[in-house]
Amino acid sequence: MLKRQKHELKEQYQDRKKIYELVLKKNKDRATVLSNIYVNIKYMGNKYPKELEDELNQYIAQL
Repeated sequence: MLKRQKHELKEQYQDRKKIYELVLKKNKDRATVLSNIYVNIKYMGNKYPKELEDELNQYIAQL
């Protein structure tokens, strides 16, 4: 179960949870990591190595 962080807005949590659940089906070890990266990219404009963003984009396409 993914818990909402204290500082996290409801919308951010819902977005993070969607990615978490998609990733969890294939790779439970990456689910938390990729869900956190997703909200960092979407809400904070962070950038990550291309390989990591490509991996995440596979899940984003399923939303």
